[in-house]
Amino acid sequence: METRRLRYFIQIADSGSISRAAARAGVAQPALSQQLAVLEREVGARLIERSPTGARLTSAGALVYERAKTILSHLDQLAEAARRAEAAQAQPVRVGFAPSMMNSLGVGLIEQVCEGAEPTIKLQVLEEAPPQLDGMLASGQVDIVVGPRRSAGEDIASEPLFLEPLVLIYPRAWGELDGRDLNLLAGLPWVATRRAHSVRALIESAFAQVGSGYRLIAEIDSPHTVVRVVQRGIGVTALPRAAAEQAAADGLVAVTAFGPEPILRPIFLNWRNQPEPTPAGRRALELLRSAGAELGRRMASA
Repeated sequence: METRRLRYFIQIADSGSISRAAARAGVAQPALSQQLAVLEREVGARLIERSPTGARLTSAGALVYERAKTILSHLDQLAEAARRAEAAQAQPVRVGFAPSMMNSLGVGLIEQVCEGAEPTIKLQVLEEAPPQLDGMLASGQVDIVVGPRRSAGEDIASEPLFLEPLVLIYPRAWGELDGRDLNLLAGLPWVATRRAHSVRALIESAFAQVGSGYRLIAEIDSPHTVVRVVQRGIGVTALPRAAAEQAAADGLVAVTAFGPEPILRPIFLNWRNQPEPTPAGRRALELLRSAGAELGRRMASA
């Protein structure tokens, strides 16, 4: 006995008319009448009496009606319990962070999951340079990527997460610097990442807008090494605010605005949408959107 026929039967009883029930169910009236006839053969009794004014339950129909509602209710509860059980099962979610995003967003996500607040997520975190993360997302090695690049591909979705301002960091022993004066900054010794890095492109764009070059004394692949060089008093650099604040925690460097107008680097949330994210993947995306929005508001007000 198909549950579909029981549902049709209940609709007929509730509507008091086969034609009204057919309209509500979105099926042709002859097809609904045929399903009712099959159900009556299966139970071995006539369930509905037809009349010019509509349809009403027989005594057997009234019994089947009550039992059918109970059966369908239990089946619906069973299906919902199964869905909840599947959603509650921890599912792996692989998230890749650009190095500059690990401390500002990655650690927070790890903390939320590891403290037990998100039991559906079995988190796997990778920290790689943005070009490598693009390739890993395209090949399915990671499910989600957070970084300064918008990933592209037929199976990939992308959205802006927040805007991250660049700030100047310089040795505190140098005293106070006016980071808004790009002509002044151009003459200072600069330490920067290679051209492949998004921050390097923004630094060069800022100086190009005032028609000035700048004194680059060291080009270093690792942003972490750039910070250590500045901490040793060798030169200045520009970094995203979150990374700069972390670098300034030791008291060796100072942080100030970079450029006469804010220089903003967009951060993107990228994920594979074919196949669609699992419930755990959707939850991880929600957490990252929320954390990114909060971080963006904090940076904007700083």
